[in-house]
Amino acid sequence: MAEVDLMALSAWYESKEIPRSTAFRLVKLAGIKTAPIKVPGSRAPVAAINAEQRAKLDALAAILKSGVTMAELERKMAGALVAPSKPVETVPDSPAPEPQLQDHGALLARLEAGERALNTGLPLSTAEVAWMLQARPGGERVARAGVVAIRHGRNCWQLRRSESV
Repeated sequence: MAEVDLMALSAWYESKEIPRSTAFRLVKLAGIKTAPIKVPGSRAPVAAINAEQRAKLDALAAILKSGVTMAELERKMAGALVAPSKPVETVPDSPAPEPQLQDHGALLARLEAGERALNTGLPLSTAEVAWMLQARPGGERVARAGVVAIRHGRNCWQLRRSESV
């Protein structure tokens, strides 16, 4: 892509009289990766598009100018991006398959780590609690499988046995 071929994205959307936010939504919708260029009077590089990208954006802008809303255009483009595929097979309701051997090792590791955390009372990070409980904690207290994770501060949790078990 030659630098002569590039146009600042801001120059494009100003020439089309399109709001900045709409222009960036169109760029995202079209899957365009802008290139940074240095322009006179700017301290930092600005987003730039080449002629091919400009043609894509021009086509999308023309659709918007014809009266189609941004939401309709996004739905239409999302439908076009989904490739038709063979019909989805339905899976009959059945018991969960037996865990593979490697799953046993991961389960055992989580159980041992949880037991150590319960016995020692040492603080855990949010990521550690999420790994042990297999659910990212969202509140001040999270109860799962007879264990309560209590938040003591930012990224600081402690495990306790649940009294109701």
